[in-house]
Amino acid sequence: MKLTFLGTGDARQVPVWGCQCKACIRAKVMSNCQRRASCLVLESDGFRYLLDAGVHALSTLFQPEEIDGILVTHFHVDHVLALFQLRWGEGAAIPVHCPRDKHGCADLYRNSGLFKFKPFKKILTPLAINERHPGFQVTALPLNHSKETLGYALSLEGQKIAYLCDTKGLPLETEQYLMTWQPNVIIVDCTFAPDSINATTNHNTFNDVLVLQERFIDAGVRTNIWLTHIGHEMDMYLMDQYAQLPANVYVAQDGSVINFEMLS
Repeated sequence: MKLTFLGTGDARQVPVWGCQCKACIRAKVMSNCQRRASCLVLESDGFRYLLDAGVHALSTLFQPEEIDGILVTHFHVDHVLALFQLRWGEGAAIPVHCPRDKHGCADLYRNSGLFKFKPFKKILTPLAINERHPGFQVTALPLNHSKETLGYALSLEGQKIAYLCDTKGLPLETEQYLMTWQPNVIIVDCTFAPDSINATTNHNTFNDVLVLQERFIDAGVRTNIWLTHIGHEMDMYLMDQYAQLPANVYVAQDGSVINFEMLS
């Protein structure tokens, strides 16, 4: 079982168009420092689920029959961009589990093509969402964002993964659920550098992530935290501070892989 980060950037991605900061200059000449829009893939013995679908070139990576389903956190375009092309593919219907957002994104609901949208009717309730893989359980978790957004607690093969993107901190009910559930991996929004003057009320700064980590530690929950949805400002900070990251905090790059056999 493994989890691969296909895209780890924020909506602007890295390099930011027209930007001459040192992180964007580096990304222009070093492809391994580029960040595409949000997308991960969870794989296990022929089972494959996408988490968000912001990477527009997904059609070059997978055939329709290779995708068992998609979990969408919310309907901002940087999280669903690939669906606009893939919906016109051919093959069996693919379930897309998502928030109960009546607006969706543009005309995806109205012209869904290959996709069958399945909004979560229950939150904070573990559900087996795939009949062929009943051992795969998903719990929808409310997040703090400008649009109706869900995080996901994923349980498969004895592993527990929390995917928390996009968010500013966590709602109390979500934090309490995770404290009890005790994920061994948390993948979390870290868009902005600490004390950023550009930080918004919709995305975490690195300080927000550190506060969250401390609360988990204080509650006796030991977990590995992976940073994603990273903006160019945070990359500039990391260029200077990488060696000073706290224990069990990791920076995801496009192409990073979490191999859960090695964590067991």
